[in-house]
Amino acid sequence: MKIAIIAEVADHRSGARVPIELSLALAEEKQTIFFYANEKGKNSFTIDKLKKKGVKIRLISNKKRTRLSRFIFPFQKSIRLWKQLQQDNPDLISTHCHWPFFFSALLSKKPIYLTYHGTQFNILQEKIFPPPQLKIKYLFLYCLDQIINFLIWLQTLFLVHSATKVIAISNFTQQELKTLYHRSSKRIYSGISSSFYTPPNQKINKNITKYNNKIYLLTISRFTPYKGFHNLIKIIQELKRKYPQIQLIIAGKTSNTKYTQYLLQNSSNTTIFNTNLRDQDINNLYQKAYIYLSADEYLFWGLPILEAASHSLPAISLNRCAATEVILDKKTGFIVNNFTEMKKKIILLLENPQLQKLMGKKAYQYSRQFSWQVSARNYLHFFSLSQHHKKQ
Repeated sequence: MKIAIIAEVADHRSGARVPIELSLALAEEKQTIFFYANEKGKNSFTIDKLKKKGVKIRLISNKKRTRLSRFIFPFQKSIRLWKQLQQDNPDLISTHCHWPFFFSALLSKKPIYLTYHGTQFNILQEKIFPPPQLKIKYLFLYCLDQIINFLIWLQTLFLVHSATKVIAISNFTQQELKTLYHRSSKRIYSGISSSFYTPPNQKINKNITKYNNKIYLLTISRFTPYKGFHNLIKIIQELKRKYPQIQLIIAGKTSNTKYTQYLLQNSSNTTIFNTNLRDQDINNLYQKAYIYLSADEYLFWGLPILEAASHSLPAISLNRCAATEVILDKKTGFIVNNFTEMKKKIILLLENPQLQKLMGKKAYQYSRQFSWQVSARNYLHFFSLSQHHKKQ
């Protein structure tokens, strides 16, 4: 089967990790895979990794823009991608992209399988951080965000109803599709790369005796306000008075410069920042961490939590979106309602290393059911089944 996978960027360190890993896994299943993305923001390591697996890469170039062409630039990209799709002639298209590239898929008249990753609202508040102190400014920002929210909803409504079939990445996103857009879908979980698994007996032994060495608490994602890194820093600053050996590691891609600067200015000596990491670097962070933390307000799936679990690492997360699908509460970690509860659970694991070890072991066992091989086969089965019904 010739499958086209359309992403936004060819960079495994971004939100495009899912289509990249899916491309690699489908290629392992002896499928002919075409991977499409913007040329801008490409990562050479990602490109090499895809090529080694036989994935055919199609990067859509960004030509120099004049002021006049800025408005029509998204349509130019759409036309370029459409022409490339016409040339490659895939059997079907799996989309993980915004409307300009999705429009290209529509023009191709091929079956479109849209993977729904969730809808993020209030994006204007993400751009302006911290929020304005004056009530009138905050009210204006809030009202403007509601208008943008409606436009986001309208755009997503068009996308999910234009697709031939829709795949949801979690039970939560599947329900969100029904509630917000009245669209049915097939739920297929994303997987974990086999390179991440570290059996419990190979986990680095951490001595958490008071004042002995550092105890690392880890969180990994894009540097943007809804990930809640600023709140995690506050918790660590409070805990450091009693546990001076603890330190927070924040790793990920710096997508919001102002927010990153805010974090740097307010972290004092409690936090280590790691950016633009390779898979091996991330593996090393999981290896030496004691607890994984998530303050993500839009936890539509939570791949880093499962990657942490594959390293026998218990997680503590806010009860948001799909948190209950990636953490078994009180077994593989804790799901909490607020940061006060999170602080208490961190203390509980700091004071009880045997509990941390037991939860880590259960987390590892739970993570074993998620793999990209299983995900790819589920995608292929859904593709084949849908194509068969179409022919009948």
